[in-house]
Amino acid sequence: MHQAEEIAVGWTFLPKPDQVKGYLEGLGTFTGADGRVRRVIASALVQRVEWYAAMEIVGPGPRREVVGLVFLIKFVPKAPDGYTFGYKDMSETMGRSSVVARSTSSTS
Repeated sequence: MHQAEEIAVGWTFLPKPDQVKGYLEGLGTFTGADGRVRRVIASALVQRVEWYAAMEIVGPGPRREVVGLVFLIKFVPKAPDGYTFGYKDMSETMGRSSVVARSTSSTS
């Protein structure tokens, strides 16, 4: 069993993207089915094991939220299947230790 199989529950593995931080920021930048626009406004890849980000959620109207994102990161350079990069996202509802920040405001 290679490393990726040992930690696969809840993880997503894929070939390592050229720009890891840019790839993760892309995951957090989209328009949801609810029509609200989500975009990463700041992020940091910490020691290649954690990624933290602030995501702005806008709309409809003047409604605006900023939420924290936390992803665990794993590199498996010798994975025989070529899936050498893995991430596991965590939400604010997963417990107190995973909360980074949350702010809600209305803009005028």
